[in-house]
Amino acid sequence: LGLVIWSSRGNVQSSRLKQLVIDLGADHGVVETLVASRDVSSVYAWLSLTGSPRPAIAGLTRRISEMRDVRVGVGEPQTGLAGFKATHEQALVARRLAQYPGSQKRRVIRYHDIAAATLLVKHPEDADPWTAEILGGLAGPGQDVERLRETLRVYLESGENASRAAVQLYVHRNTVKYRVASALELLGVPLEHNRLSVALALNYHHVAMGHD
Repeated sequence: LGLVIWSSRGNVQSSRLKQLVIDLGADHGVVETLVASRDVSSVYAWLSLTGSPRPAIAGLTRRISEMRDVRVGVGEPQTGLAGFKATHEQALVARRLAQYPGSQKRRVIRYHDIAAATLLVKHPEDADPWTAEILGGLAGPGQDVERLRETLRVYLESGENASRAAVQLYVHRNTVKYRVASALELLGVPLEHNRLSVALALNYHHVAMGHD
C-alpha cells in the first residue's frame, strides 16, 4: 500500500511523519514498512499488509487527527514490483487532487475514492462545462442544491440503497428518498438514461470543484 504523507504548512518535520508509519504495528495488519523522506515536511511510504488496508488507514487517520495540517494520499493495495510503483503513483495522484477545493477539507484522500474524477481533472477546460451540462440545475450554487447533490452522489455510490446512504449521511432513509427525488427533478433527465455520466459528474464536482 503506497502512501504520501505531508504537512500542508510545513510545520511538521518528516522525521515525525516517518514515525507515524513506523508505529503502525501488527494490530493494524502491517507486516513491514518502508519510509523515505521526500523533503523536510513530507514522506513516501509503503506498507506490506496481511489483509484489508482499512485498519492501517484508520490507524493513520486517528494519529493525524491529533496533528495539525498533516494529510495523507493513499494508493490502492498492489502486488509485485509493478504494484510497488503503481500504488505509489496512485498516492501521488491523490496528493495532487488534495489541492482541489473539493478535497481540501479531507485529511486522508484515497485514490479509490477519486479515481473517476482524475480522468476529468486532467482536462478541466472540457470537464467543467461537461459536468454543468450533465447535472443541469443540480450544478447550481447554494447550500440546498449542494445538499441534494451530495445526497444523490452518496445514494448512487451506495448502490441506490436509501438505507445504506442514510447511514453515511447521518439522516433518516426517508430524508434520503425525499432529497433524491428533489435532486432528480433538478437533474431534468431520467436517471436510468444517464446513470453512469451523472455518477461521474457528481464525483468530479465533489472532488475537484468543491462546495459552495
